[in-house]
Amino acid sequence: MKKSNIIFPSIALVIGYLIGSLVFPLASSTDTPSDEPEVDYSPPSISRPSGGDTEPQPRPIPNVSNNNPRPPRQLSGNATPPESIEKAEQAKWLRLIEVLGLDSDQAKALEAAIAEIHPKPDDDTTLDVAYAEAGERLEQAILAMLTPEQQAAFREMQQRTLENRVEVKAQEEFSESLAKLDLTAAQREQALELLRIQAEEKASAISSGTRLLLGGSFLPIGDEKTTDKSFELMGQLQLKPGEDPPTFEQIAAVHRAELERRMTQFEGILTPAQLALYQSSLAQGLENLDVISPQR
Repeated sequence: MKKSNIIFPSIALVIGYLIGSLVFPLASSTDTPSDEPEVDYSPPSISRPSGGDTEPQPRPIPNVSNNNPRPPRQLSGNATPPESIEKAEQAKWLRLIEVLGLDSDQAKALEAAIAEIHPKPDDDTTLDVAYAEAGERLEQAILAMLTPEQQAAFREMQQRTLENRVEVKAQEEFSESLAKLDLTAAQREQALELLRIQAEEKASAISSGTRLLLGGSFLPIGDEKTTDKSFELMGQLQLKPGEDPPTFEQIAAVHRAELERRMTQFEGILTPAQLALYQSSLAQGLENLDVISPQR
């Protein structure tokens, strides 16, 4: 099977992940925090039930099955995965056939559509826009080859994948940022709910078609390395083909802004001491940026 030729400047990714590993040392540094940053800690206003001092009961973690109690739509198809593909790709084909009920002709049409889709940026088009346009073309091509029932199953598959991705993102950031703090059950659920909302907001900025071309896609698109974060970085840096790779300072500015945003996101959930411990890790990340910056 011919794999889609999706290109992203590798130097931007390498530098981006390098900085990320240096400036987000949250999971380990909360064990032995550095000196507290000079921050004005205002007392958080954690809500309590009226008429008592008992802690609010934690809300249940949203579950996709609770929102949609019926089992996922699955159709029967007679297609078989293309030959000479990796096991992971073959498994994706099997799942598509299972959920969408593809016949052999549809499977061949889908394979051809995936192979032919390439982001095509020109000198005036940024890479994130090129991805979005290519994803839209692929999504429309897929829907055109499906029956109405298959289209509904495809949309449901997209929605489940999105919901799962939002939950995973929220859990990942919680693990990196707060897992080693001494949180109450109510604080844990309040923080997770905030992170779910933020993850959903970020996810909504990426179109359903674009997601078909990113890493983690349920489509057999090959070994695609462009992640949600990479795509977000494309848009933030307004990368265009033929231009010089982004400078260290450009990428560092993105990370610095993210660290500064995180500084206050859990105010009202964490106590002053917990907030100091959490922010000490972020402050260390900002210091790391200053140390490794070639301009400082």
